Amino acid sequence: MGPKTLASRVDRLKRKAAKVHSQGTTRSTLQTQLDTAAVTSQRSLRLGPEVTNRPILTTRHDTPPSPESVRPPPPPPTPLPGFLQGLCAAAPPSRIPTKQSQRIVAPRRLPQAPQIVTIPRRTRPRTLSPRRKPTNWTGYGGSSELRAVLGLTSERGALDDAPVLVAVDTESEKRGLINHVVEVGVTILRVRDIWNLEPGPHLRNWIPKMKHFHVVLDITRRPKLRMRSSLFGPSQFLGPIEAQAAVKKVLRDCMGTDDQQPVTGSATQPSLPPVYLVGQSVEGDVAALRGPGVRLDISDPATVGVRFHKLFDTYMFSQAIQGYGAPLPTAKLGWAVRYLGVDPTYVDPDIHGTVIGTHNAVNDAAYTMMTLCFYALRWEELSNGVVLEPTSATSPRNAKLLSSNSAEVSAPRNISQSKRRRGSRGSLISAWSRYKSRTMLAAIGAGIASLSALFGLPNVYC
Repeated sequence: MGPKTLASRVDRLKRKAAKVHSQGTTRSTLQTQLDTAAVTSQRSLRLGPEVTNRPILTTRHDTPPSPESVRPPPPPPTPLPGFLQGLCAAAPPSRIPTKQSQRIVAPRRLPQAPQIVTIPRRTRPRTLSPRRKPTNWTGYGGSSELRAVLGLTSERGALDDAPVLVAVDTESEKRGLINHVVEVGVTILRVRDIWNLEPGPHLRNWIPKMKHFHVVLDITRRPKLRMRSSLFGPSQFLGPIEAQAAVKKVLRDCMGTDDQQPVTGSATQPSLPPVYLVGQSVEGDVAALRGPGVRLDISDPATVGVRFHKLFDTYMFSQAIQGYGAPLPTAKLGWAVRYLGVDPTYVDPDIHGTVIGTHNAVNDAAYTMMTLCFYALRWEELSNGVVLEPTSATSPRNAKLLSSNSAEVSAPRNISQSKRRRGSRGSLISAWSRYKSRTMLAAIGAGIASLSALFGLPNVYC
């Protein structure tokens, strides 16, 4: 833009300012345009003083600041770590780490030989699993000892030394791959309570003398169902620790001992009566109580406060009478107690051969106690006079048979003959089934061969 053009533009702006002065318009906008034009020509234009009723805003044109004054001051130097101070002092200036490179060059170390460390193998102490732990009782009681315990023979002791029978049963639920005990049932029968008392039909005089205890753990998936299905008294809903303490208290109460009284665990204590543990396959229930859930070892006198004299396993008695020829189809608890003559009020009318309320801990414990009492009362009738000999705890299933006198030896011989006839009949049936299966296979093979000869073998290589 030339000087003439600029001068004409300035004159035009001045005329415009004088024109709008009469209307009371400020000159700030016009003055700004004039200043812009002056800056463009790199020279300042002096405007004459004009009269106005508003202040005129002007702009000061100072020289731009230097870059050094605008740039912020550099940050203070950061001290290096201790392990780099010696390195910076020893290294040449070109290798000193700077802010621009951020590279550290460390001296190389000499290769070191690998160190061989021998880790000793951890040895686990040899401990028996809960299901293989040895028991602290002498063994399994036989038929003669059972009758003497209940006072049904002339060999019974004094009333003060009357034994106590404790039936225990458990129910479990599987969580993952591990069974957890969720129910514990205990039935206690003190022999002194039924001393010189007739059992009556279906044990109706002895059943009210039994004391029942039922606990349901809070880890079960069906707490209401398990508590409603109890037929013998109320149930308690407890945690694992409370259930353990409750079972201990029940066992100590059956002995007549107090929680504060120390228990020595001696097998011969004159002040305490002998206690017999009763169960249907009682070893499984004892092992289950040691496992997850209650975690209580009832076979240890120092833990539970009771030392059991012997065991009475109703499953072993049921297997024995099956061998003697009794028409008992199975040795299960429900079938056995119904076969022996339980009260009809407990018979299940919908399911043939069993009783109501099975697979409940307290119901099974009560049925187990009833079954043991029935075996004591009817053993001579069921076994044809054969005595079931007591066995040790290591071999409970190898029960030996002893005849009460020489006149009754014929019963086992008849039983063996019936077993021999039954075995020969079974062998004939198995031979006939094998013959039929072989004949059928031969017929199928002949049919396949005739079809292949008629239609030809298929070409599998095409």
